[in-house]
Amino acid sequence: MLSIATNLSLREPYSRRQIHFRRERIFTDYQQWSQLAAWRSYRISYPHLGCRTGNSQSLKLHYLSADGEEGFPGNLDIHVTYTLSNQNEFIITYHATTDKTTLVNLTHHGFFSLSGIANPTATVDNNIVTINADFYTPIDNVSIPTGEIAKVEGTPMDFRTPQRVDSRINDPFEQLEFGAGYDHCYVLNKREAGTLSFAAKCVEPESGRSMEVYTTEPGVQVYTSNWHNGFEGAHGATFPARSAICFEAQHFPDTPNKGHFPSCGMR
Repeated sequence: MLSIATNLSLREPYSRRQIHFRRERIFTDYQQWSQLAAWRSYRISYPHLGCRTGNSQSLKLHYLSADGEEGFPGNLDIHVTYTLSNQNEFIITYHATTDKTTLVNLTHHGFFSLSGIANPTATVDNNIVTINADFYTPIDNVSIPTGEIAKVEGTPMDFRTPQRVDSRINDPFEQLEFGAGYDHCYVLNKREAGTLSFAAKCVEPESGRSMEVYTTEPGVQVYTSNWHNGFEGAHGATFPARSAICFEAQHFPDTPNKGHFPSCGMR
């Protein structure tokens, strides 16, 4: 059985309204597993239960990934519950069980543009980011983690203190060149594994909006939408490169091939 939590709190300064997100994730890792994993995870799409109580509203989704689907062993039974509370919390909870040993790594791949959407949507260059991590997992030239766990200190990867996204994103640093920007998993500082703790904060200074991320997971993948190409979305908005930022709380990518990474195996 697997259950994980992540909490994002989004603050709108003028209305003083806060929205909190908690999330968990299924998403197996990269290399030979990557395409299979992504497909298996994002097929959780069928409404199963909707309810409303005195202090919250919830939608529960269910998906059964059958034994052997996309090459994965085990019947993986997955539930995800979205809850909006009267305390302005948006809580996403994932729960999964399996009848055979398999690989499971849960997350929410949300793209955040705290300035709002437009045509074109503004970049996140001016966003001020803090990440509670002394280490990160470097990648190779095809964005697969090398297995090294490297210090952020003295590099453009260091967000232990608030930094603008664009302050170093174009530095001649190999890791940023490999990812065309930030697309890396940060090893979160935790006193105890599995506890809900602070992971990251993002502030958009012009609007004053800010978002904080809390998670039980050991890592957070930070992605600055480097490969967006101006595609059109809702309400006529377009999304050029670096027009959003992701904080994907998760186990480290490629854990099946890196024995010293925290395991995403499940029995």
